[in-house]
Amino acid sequence: MSIVTESALNLSRMILVMPNIERLLADIWQLDKFDIFEFAALPECRNHALLALGSFLAHQFEWLNTYHIPLDKFHSFLLEIEHKYEAVPYHNQLHAADVTHTMCMFLRSDLFRKNMSDLDQMAAFLAAVIHDVGHTGQTNTYHINASSQLALRYNDRSVLENFHLATAFEVLHDPKHNFLENVTRAEYKYLRETIIGLVLGTDLFYHQQQLLKLQQFATIIGGVKQPQKSVDFQVYSSEKQMPRIVGVLNEKKFVLECALHLSDISNPTKKWSVCMGWTKRITQEFFEQGDREKAANLPVSPGCDRSLNSNLAQQSLAFIDFIVSPMYNAYFCIDSQIEDFINGIKRNRASWKSQIDGNNN
Repeated sequence: MSIVTESALNLSRMILVMPNIERLLADIWQLDKFDIFEFAALPECRNHALLALGSFLAHQFEWLNTYHIPLDKFHSFLLEIEHKYEAVPYHNQLHAADVTHTMCMFLRSDLFRKNMSDLDQMAAFLAAVIHDVGHTGQTNTYHINASSQLALRYNDRSVLENFHLATAFEVLHDPKHNFLENVTRAEYKYLRETIIGLVLGTDLFYHQQQLLKLQQFATIIGGVKQPQKSVDFQVYSSEKQMPRIVGVLNEKKFVLECALHLSDISNPTKKWSVCMGWTKRITQEFFEQGDREKAANLPVSPGCDRSLNSNLAQQSLAFIDFIVSPMYNAYFCIDSQIEDFINGIKRNRASWKSQIDGNNN
């Protein structure tokens, strides 16, 4: 065992046994209590939120044992991915830790326990961990308009998402970090294909398509009239078969894709202090992009002009009403156990609305 891999494993263990860390992790499955900013701010966390939380969350599932994952290399992978997240205001290692935590909340539902294998759960976990690794702090639109090196490399198609995937699999390709050494060739192929599909699905360009498919699925299974507690997913082996959802041959992978997208936009589902914290951070990142766009004489992207978008409450309300609520409401139709997420959205929407109403009086 190398010094690097041993230190990553030991570091996570040292962090997780600290009393203050254990105290906060006791509430990790309570959306209205757990505060990831409080967790990350603890001196005991030592600025390793993704490593520590990733280690804790991975041990809540069986796949570490099922696939004989070498813990030294797994933790080395987590630490290297953590290092490759940039110190940008929003899309940093703490966002990755937050999304991974949220994804694991979906994985704990009866819907996932019934339909998802250990391999599916591992793919979903890893996709969440790596989904924004190396993010530059600007959107795909910025990269395309600026003809950046990333846009040129990935031909203007899901520029950042392709970059995140390539970065993560390059790390995994290094023998020091390859914790998948014991999986079969077929299992690795399935993992890679699933992770790629999930991360590409976080591109907001595809949000409306994804939402329409999810709403179609909810209608088909009767979830619109009565939210479902149990759903059987269909997997079609050939495009010659007629899938229930247009363009979706594997309903299991589609729902995993939806869950990661929901986790990625989950800020309004959290307790108010967390919701506000993320809102301030994404606003800062957007404004910094707008400043870059102005300086380079590029079109200023929507929401990125600090002179036009200073009202956090109005921006947040629009994000909830047009992006977050429709997606969560559609998903609720197939999994009624996400009620805590729905309630969080309602609480935070009411808080933002009261701010707007107060400013108008």
